[in-house]
Amino acid sequence: MMIDTIKKAIAIINESSSKNLPATARTGAAYAATPSPLASESPVAQAIADWRLVERNIQRQERYYIVDRAEQARSIDEVVYSLTVYVDSIDDVSHPSFCSNENTPDEASANSAPSSKKVDSSEAPRRFRGEATITIFPSFSLEECVAKIRQAVFAASKSHNPWFSLPAPSPLSVQVPISGFEALSFEDRVKSIRSALYSPFEHMNQPKAVPIVDSLAMPKNVNPRINSLELFISKEQRRLLNSQGIDYSRTIWRGYSEFVVEADSPADIASNSPADSSADSPSNNPADSPANSLSKNLADGSVGSSAGSSADNPYSTVELFDDIEFSEPDPARLAQSIGNRLIQVSDRALAKPMPKLSGIPLILRGKEAEEIFSWFFENSRTEAIYSKASPFRPGANVQGGNENIEAEHKGNGAIIEPLDLWAEPVISGLPASAAFDSDGFPLERTLVIENGILKTLIGSVRHADWLGVPRKGAFLLFSVPGGSMSLEEIHAFPYIEPVMFSDFRLDSMTGDFGAEVRLAYYFDGKNVTPVTGGSISGSMSTMRTTMRRSKETTTMSRSVCPIAVMLQGAIIAGARY
Repeated sequence: MMIDTIKKAIAIINESSSKNLPATARTGAAYAATPSPLASESPVAQAIADWRLVERNIQRQERYYIVDRAEQARSIDEVVYSLTVYVDSIDDVSHPSFCSNENTPDEASANSAPSSKKVDSSEAPRRFRGEATITIFPSFSLEECVAKIRQAVFAASKSHNPWFSLPAPSPLSVQVPISGFEALSFEDRVKSIRSALYSPFEHMNQPKAVPIVDSLAMPKNVNPRINSLELFISKEQRRLLNSQGIDYSRTIWRGYSEFVVEADSPADIASNSPADSSADSPSNNPADSPANSLSKNLADGSVGSSAGSSADNPYSTVELFDDIEFSEPDPARLAQSIGNRLIQVSDRALAKPMPKLSGIPLILRGKEAEEIFSWFFENSRTEAIYSKASPFRPGANVQGGNENIEAEHKGNGAIIEPLDLWAEPVISGLPASAAFDSDGFPLERTLVIENGILKTLIGSVRHADWLGVPRKGAFLLFSVPGGSMSLEEIHAFPYIEPVMFSDFRLDSMTGDFGAEVRLAYYFDGKNVTPVTGGSISGSMSTMRTTMRRSKETTTMSRSVCPIAVMLQGAIIAGARY
């Protein structure tokens, strides 16, 4: 068994190291409070103080489709081992040549360069921990393992981070539900997912998806279709062990699909003025507005022609790309992911260039809404706080921008809708669900932000120790409760709602975001208009006080969060054609 071989290799290295160490080191005197001033100059072999081993047994099915025709099928079966070794060292601060790279949590990051700061010779010796991670393959012999691990030990001995301890065994408080994939055969797994993903395409006249704007009907004569689709389904059996006695196992089902949908953009359809038919009976509720009901200023032709068409080329194709990650064979969720995009690419085929707008709310949905909430989640991590990459501080209001919590309680009433955020170990349907983190620390549902106040830091055990805060674990998932406004209420007033960007980016530190718009819905108070082009930009540093969340929530790639978030003050640049 490869795990036994790796353990034996570690034992060989430590035995060899022990034989070469001075007697004081073998008896533990190397960690005495007052070592010899010349101890740091003694060339000694390095021992492995701790280790962490992860075994990953992966079985993966891959399918590639062009339209609805299977083009390629692959199956992969592999086993890999990831070993992290930890090497401890101690520096004698009484030695005149001593320099330390250990700073206070407010002065250093986890991987900071060595500092030239001189240390008071009266200070006690400081213990450090270096680490290195290697990949070991099942084909390695014992001798190859020893040689590979020795390289890792050497690399680890060259890093000197503040010391921290590995987690010891502890009862797991949560359980990950058994995936529905377990009950399916090898062939049925792909078959069931393929059927769900293609169902809206194969039943175009009766789409099973729920449109982004619920009442928008699919435009005629644009022939929405799936251009290509890739499907991956993997089962990973992961085992985590460490030198403190942890031996945890979990099974991870991970499904992933990338797809491209497309539609025709005929000039004769786009050149008509659909708004004329509904101009006499406008509705103040976007739910009553058809997708091809264009706003007057757009229908008048003042902002250009339809995207992707010209007089010389009356037919062109527009595309939208998307992906979805899942751990359950959930037909409704999978069908909706494709169905939404088929409807949206149909609207994009008839979209007008986006005008320059100001003074109206920005509504972000789906993945982009999750990105907004993820900004709060990621900046609540110990890693971000320790390295000063986060603008947040424990006890401060993360929505107000005020680092002084006392000032927040003195009448700052600018926050419209206070935020709650939970770190989640398990969310049904998401592959990242886990009872323990990558260090083996047990996870429990944890309230991170309450009424806008950063209550608890989450993150790796090392950064928690370095900051001197309780260990909570490195979560991958989170949840945000719904807000005070329904989607219908959010859509009751003029807005711009992008549903597909070219490449949406949000700066993890500043909160600045922006991207080119591929498709958005513009509501002028009377009509809903599909628009394309232009760009959206803004910053959470200024928008976080006034953001509103939808009551409705949904499962995304790493969270359960509101379907939509409404932001004020975005810069909306019109398309240029």
